[in-house]
Amino acid sequence: MKLRILQGRRRGREYSVGKNPVTIGRAAQCDIVIPDDQLVSSEHADVRMDEHGQMVIRDLESVNGTEVNGQSIDESVLKPGDEISIGSTLFEVIEEAARPVRESEPPKRGPATEKLPVVTKPAVEEAEEETAEEEQPRRKEEEVEEAGETGEEAPAELTFGGKPKRPAKKKPAAPIGRRLMSLGLTALLTIVAIGGGLYVWKEVQRSMPQVVSSMGGETRRPDLFYEKVEASTQNIFRFALRLSGDKVTLNVDDLKQRRHVQREKKVGEGLIIELVRQIENGGFDKLEKPKYGGFPADKQEMAVIELTRGARVKRVEIENTIAPDAFVNAQKVLEDFAQNELGIAAINRSREELIREADEAYLRGKQLFEQRDVDYPNLYNAIKAFQLVQIDLEIIEPKPANFAAAVQNETLAKDMLKEKINSLRFNAEQAMKLGEWAKAQTCLSEILARVPDREDERYKEADRKLIGVQRHLPRR
Repeated sequence: MKLRILQGRRRGREYSVGKNPVTIGRAAQCDIVIPDDQLVSSEHADVRMDEHGQMVIRDLESVNGTEVNGQSIDESVLKPGDEISIGSTLFEVIEEAARPVRESEPPKRGPATEKLPVVTKPAVEEAEEETAEEEQPRRKEEEVEEAGETGEEAPAELTFGGKPKRPAKKKPAAPIGRRLMSLGLTALLTIVAIGGGLYVWKEVQRSMPQVVSSMGGETRRPDLFYEKVEASTQNIFRFALRLSGDKVTLNVDDLKQRRHVQREKKVGEGLIIELVRQIENGGFDKLEKPKYGGFPADKQEMAVIELTRGARVKRVEIENTIAPDAFVNAQKVLEDFAQNELGIAAINRSREELIREADEAYLRGKQLFEQRDVDYPNLYNAIKAFQLVQIDLEIIEPKPANFAAAVQNETLAKDMLKEKINSLRFNAEQAMKLGEWAKAQTCLSEILARVPDREDERYKEADRKLIGVQRHLPRR
């Protein structure tokens, strides 16, 4: 199988994959280089063929992660048609192209021991062609008779498909090997056709809206749409949130602050159902009017919430008036969800406050990075500081110079920390194999110190191994 770039600077390029890993990243030493994309790590992911002949992709602890068919992965088996997202580049998994059959050299027919030619036609058509070739000498004379060159027609025999078939002279049966070969080929193509049909049916089912259980029976997964617009002669602010299927999409525009935020995330069906439950428990479903309107004013304020459950749609719009309590409750539920799940707390803070906090975080991160050898946690904390800079400045346009510097320094610090952790992990593994339990304990303890976050997978892994190592150490 191969990788083909569907979207990106090298669109259309194809790359073969073998047993040796094919690395993808921003660094020049990678096999597939994606330059000038700050969302791509130096060594972002690799792809290889495993011992079972399957193509496998593995994320190399990248900053922004690797997605296969929209799902974030650590490692995943690939199949033809899968799409891989790395930064702004989109790959597709494709089959190796089959070698075409040359028209000038048609497949030779021979004994049953010869290899089969490349199959390019359906089994039924292939069988018909074989019959036609074997009967061609006998039919030649009959075609002349049908053209009117002979007198009396022989009685016709009705065959499959309703076509008349004239009596034929007895001919020798086809070789057993050829007939077995034909039957085997037909069976193989039938199995392939059935398998392909099942695959297409599964894909169709997967693309259909999912069904979830609710108090009123089974309905399609609920959809939610919330939009709020505040417009005046000085500014236009728009907040739009949509939850559809398993995806939540957010768009925020603030002309005065020169902010534009666009977020997208996959969420579980349980979370959407819980949101709907909170909104309905707050009385939204009992609002009687589809629209609550007031008088025009200098400042135009509008908000709308639309909840779809199967064929039932509940839409309520508020314009230039005080909203009912049930509507206000639904607004709070949706805005809190957007803030917690999509990290948009910065929207409610001033531009000056965000820039000031970003400057402080950048200086702190730079200082920690320069003192990375003074204390084990410094490099990890420097990464967190550079990430805070990016969060604060994400909705600021134009971006200050320290935004790009924070991105570069975060990548550099992550690469350094990854290299150090991998070295400690290797040394710990070697020590455990040799029974050097004190050395293994030292290496694993240093990993815990360098990654102080207990929720980090690297911390959890080192902590599990350390518990096992300590069982081999003498008790004090």
